[in-house]
Amino acid sequence: MSRTSARRSYHHGDLRRSLLDAALDLVAEKGAHALSIREAAQMAGVSAGAPYRHFPSKDFLLAALAADGYRELAERLQQAREGSRDDFGRQVQAAAEAYLHVALEHPERFRLMFGGYFPSPESYPDLLAACSVTETLLLDMLRDGQAAGAVSPLPVEQLATVTHAFIHGLASLLIEKQLTLPDELPLEAWFAPLFDAFWKGLSA
Repeated sequence: MSRTSARRSYHHGDLRRSLLDAALDLVAEKGAHALSIREAAQMAGVSAGAPYRHFPSKDFLLAALAADGYRELAERLQQAREGSRDDFGRQVQAAAEAYLHVALEHPERFRLMFGGYFPSPESYPDLLAACSVTETLLLDMLRDGQAAGAVSPLPVEQLATVTHAFIHGLASLLIEKQLTLPDELPLEAWFAPLFDAFWKGLSA
């Protein structure tokens, strides 16, 4: 969201949303550690004290931004799941592609979500709840696959760990430029043979 639209959002009464949009822009530009509540307030067009109505500190603002990221991730994972109900392999592949897109579209927010920024996550119940939803979606997806006979009968928690490690590892390598997408090649085309190799190990 641009600075102008952030201010417009506030004048319609949604200070919290306006501050989160400003924080997303600032984190994308400078990284989470450089975020300033004062600068977020300035970008949102409000006084320096206004953010404290919603966020007691910078870390609470960042935790809310990370929770937003998990909610977006959960929504897109669910959309992938719903769009491929009749083909479980394609369902997992679509969910993985959605995960990669979320990472690549907002790499600094992705680093904030998974980079160990919050040493005491229990202090941020909204963040914990949002993270839990994404974990539950993955577990449920794999349980459905086992019930359909499409996924290995190994303990589902182990399969979830392996699946998440595979997808998250690729996402991290991409945003850290350790892997690069060939020019003009869509992410889905690049990912397809990697997923095929992974799926051979996961499927029943």
